[in-house]
Amino acid sequence: MSLFNFRKKSSKDKNNISSSFEKLTKVFSTPIDLRNNESWKEEFNKTINLFTFEKNKNEIIEDQVGMSYLNLSASNNKNNFKIDYFVKICIENGVGIIINEGSEDNSKWKFTFGDLIDYSLNNKFYSDKITAPFTGETIDRYINKRETTIGQPSNQFLPVIARKHIKAFFKTFNLINVKTAIIWWRDDNRLTLAFNITPEHFENPDKESIKTLLYFTGWFLPNHYDVIFIKENEDFRKI
Repeated sequence: MSLFNFRKKSSKDKNNISSSFEKLTKVFSTPIDLRNNESWKEEFNKTINLFTFEKNKNEIIEDQVGMSYLNLSASNNKNNFKIDYFVKICIENGVGIIINEGSEDNSKWKFTFGDLIDYSLNNKFYSDKITAPFTGETIDRYINKRETTIGQPSNQFLPVIARKHIKAFFKTFNLINVKTAIIWWRDDNRLTLAFNITPEHFENPDKESIKTLLYFTGWFLPNHYDVIFIKENEDFRKI
């Protein structure tokens, strides 16, 4: 049985999709180096919430590096659902969202699982927002000769459902009982989510493999989060 059900498009639907994308594409086609300003982010979130979406025939597709996405097309059909509905489904199932125009070969936009977590936490994409990152006791200590504050990430920063999928992802690499902490580096006022993954966890470790794993871990987190692998201390706890 397919993970997601889908409704076949009528020719009228296809015309509506094409019309919708004229507005969406204007926002989507903005060059990457111009997307970090607040006016673009505001316009993006306003535009994407104007439309409903429907699933394409090939519901789940993979990108070139093997990460899974729900395959959607934009629609003006009121019987379809807005992006919020699909965000909730995808977060539950640990997948991202790709928005296409007509087929999976015409991708217009890609949301990682982490982008969807950002949306669910802050009610918009690309929020750059972090609220109450720590939970419980925090400790001031030196790590690698740098002054830090370290503690555990709150569920508001790292929701339970995100922890579940990250744990499952690590398990595919035979990384069991991985621990985490959140570290505020005082010298450059930087907050990082840390996992106790080191070369010792691998039979044949190499820098490129660990760098790739770090990249994939970031796929599960909002784009504005910093994530590192570091040797654990007593402040780390299981994910």
